[in-house]
Amino acid sequence: MRYGRHHLVVIVLSWLIILIIGAYGLAENNRMAMAERRQMKESIERGLELFARNCATCHGPKGEGCVGAPLNRKDYRGQPSENQATFDFLYKTIADGRPGTGIPRWVRRGDQWYSYTAMPAWSRAKGGPLNEMHINDLVNFIMLGNWDDVPGKIAEIEKRARDAMLESGQNPDALPMRDAPGLDAAANKRGQDLFVGKGCVACHRIGSRGGSTGPDLSNVGAWGLDREFLKSYLKNTNLPNRIPVFWS
Repeated sequence: MRYGRHHLVVIVLSWLIILIIGAYGLAENNRMAMAERRQMKESIERGLELFARNCATCHGPKGEGCVGAPLNRKDYRGQPSENQATFDFLYKTIADGRPGTGIPRWVRRGDQWYSYTAMPAWSRAKGGPLNEMHINDLVNFIMLGNWDDVPGKIAEIEKRARDAMLESGQNPDALPMRDAPGLDAAANKRGQDLFVGKGCVACHRIGSRGGSTGPDLSNVGAWGLDREFLKSYLKNTNLPNRIPVFWS
């Protein structure tokens, strides 16, 4: 009888140990999963800041593309761990860049535009400013981030820069624009006054002045765009073929 009770106690204790180990394992798995989700969320937030600061001017504030190719594409979305080929492609492109011209160059073929614009290498190994973690963060944002968050982040970054200038005694609204070659002083002033007065300066930059939501227009005359296309572009925001369909 005593042996039977002792045997029962051993069995009960054994099951308790098994249950405790199982509960600990489950809790540890949950903890690790939560840690991974938290780390990914933080990575995406860093990627959002990096994209808004470095990439939106070329690729668009919602990844829609302009000077650079569109990134807000269904085939680029998904979990990085489950879409390794996509992750590797985006990582390599950001790290190594793409060949082409330093100043954007578009070529019209029929009613379509083709871009031969270079993308610089962004990795430190290739002379760029970003380390491996930065590029990982950018790819995680492209694959998992919310594109609707980018415009607000750009506005936040620009406000910080503007406030810093004001605190240092500089006037952001007095920064010089770049005069257009071939125009006299009066024509340049009329164009610059329109650029500011019509609000273009809030999104676009010419020279040292303007925003970063839209492309830098300092050298737009050298892109290869014809006059009629530019006039149509300004008049009609729903103009088809607003960006190239081919990227070198």
